[in-house]
Amino acid sequence: MKLIAIDLDNTLLNQEKTISTYTAKVIKKIASQGHIITLATGRAFELTKPFASMLDISHPLILNNGALIKDVAGNITSESSVTEEAIHEMLHYADQYNLGYTFYAEDGFHTNDHKRMKYYDAWNKDYPEARIDIHYYDSIKPLLKRKAYKLLIIDNDKHRFDKAYGIYRRQPFANVTKSQTAFLDVLPKNTSKATALQKLAEQFKINQEDIIAFGDNDNDVEMLAYAGLGIAMPNATEPAKAAADQIAKASYKEDGVAKTLENLLIKSDDFAAK
Repeated sequence: MKLIAIDLDNTLLNQEKTISTYTAKVIKKIASQGHIITLATGRAFELTKPFASMLDISHPLILNNGALIKDVAGNITSESSVTEEAIHEMLHYADQYNLGYTFYAEDGFHTNDHKRMKYYDAWNKDYPEARIDIHYYDSIKPLLKRKAYKLLIIDNDKHRFDKAYGIYRRQPFANVTKSQTAFLDVLPKNTSKATALQKLAEQFKINQEDIIAFGDNDNDVEMLAYAGLGIAMPNATEPAKAAADQIAKASYKEDGVAKTLENLLIKSDDFAAK
């Protein structure tokens, strides 16, 4: 039995931000063979639930880069919150440069980011079964003592972003990582997809060498390094590729996860995914 953890954006999801029929068929076939499938993403529960449902995943999901483990029925296995010190430090950074920020909390998203609000509103229309409660703020003050699984700050100024990333990722008050080019993810201390994956492995009594993980970005580095077989996508960042054991031959645009898993795990000659 294998435990298979798969990142979503630029890994499992294609360029249309969905899951192809082929990929869904392969993953369901692998699950039917007894392997445990989970999604390991920086996304919140609401932004992940529809994709887990598409794949019939009932096992716990790794959410908010490992700060939350929760299944599609809403049962929480594990959770941790960003420290108050980290919230103060990072919100003042966002406030100084007039940046958008979003708190990922159990009661919804708390944000000052109008562009992200449009994205969340569109999500609610497309996926009413996974509706997000959105709370808007025009000041950081009410948020300084809020609890959050993750704080997302978006900075499209590459020079400023790279500088902040280099500084804050070395600080002791949080795990600060990068999930996309301009996305600064602020997580609880000692929290990553790898720490959550280890918890799931212990829960299901899976040995580390029997874990397969797929990812593409810096927030996947620890998970790719921890897994018995870490597989980075061809489009992955250099740190992700360096942490992985191998590079998938096909990208997220070409069903790379499904093709890799099919080669690794599907033994039945009469199964041919179309």
